[in-house]
Amino acid sequence: MKIFLSLLFTLTLGIANSQLGVQVASTYNSIPGWQIAFENGLTGKHSPFMRYGSMISFRYQMDLHTEGFYLAPAIAIDRNTQDFHFHHFELIGYNLGGILGYRFLTIKKDEKVAHPSFSAGIELSAGAGYLAMRYNRPLFSDGEYTGEQEQFSHNLLAASFGTHLSTKIFVSEKLGFGPMLSIRYVPHLNWSALPTLIDPELPSSLGNTHLFQWTAGVLVHWHFAN
Repeated sequence: MKIFLSLLFTLTLGIANSQLGVQVASTYNSIPGWQIAFENGLTGKHSPFMRYGSMISFRYQMDLHTEGFYLAPAIAIDRNTQDFHFHHFELIGYNLGGILGYRFLTIKKDEKVAHPSFSAGIELSAGAGYLAMRYNRPLFSDGEYTGEQEQFSHNLLAASFGTHLSTKIFVSEKLGFGPMLSIRYVPHLNWSALPTLIDPELPSSLGNTHLFQWTAGVLVHWHFAN
C-alpha cells in the first residue's frame, strides 16, 4: 500500500508540474549524397533536392528538481518532397526521442506572480526514427510521358541527435507560446539503390549519406497546473 501511494504521489507531482507542447514548423534539409545523384542524374545542374519540408511535434515536459532543468519525451513527424519533370521523391520521418533542457533566462513582470512573462531555454535531444522513402519514376514512350510511374520504396530505422533554442511567452497561467529554432542530425541515411534508379551510371555509394535538418516554427505550451 505504501508503494502504491508513493507511486501515485510521484505521478501526481509529475502531472502537476508538467506541460504539453505542440510545435508546427518548416524545415530546411541538406542530404549531400542524394543531392549529387539528383543533380548528376536528372537536372544536369545545381538544383536543391528535398530542400524544404514541414514538421509537427508533440512533447510532454516535466521539470526536474534541479532549478531550470527539465525533461521532455517527444514525438515528431516530418515530410519532405521533391518533384522534377514527373519524378517524385518523398521522405517521411516518424521520430521518437527525449529532450533535456535548461532555462537560462526567465523574466517576470511582477515578482508576486508565480509564472514568468518570458523564458528561454537551450535543449539537447536524442532519439530514433522510422524513415519511409519513396521514389516514383515516370515511364516514357518515344520520348513522351505515358502518365504512368514505377514506384520504389525503402524503409529504415535511424538514430538522430539535435539541439534546440526554445522560447516561451506567457499568455496566461496556463497558456504560452514562442518561436523555436532547432537543428537535427541523422548520421546514417542509406538507400543504396536510389542513385542507380535515377541513373544506372551513377555509383550506389551516393545512396549512403546523412541528413541535416534545420527547423523554424512556433511551439505552443499548455500547463496542467500553476
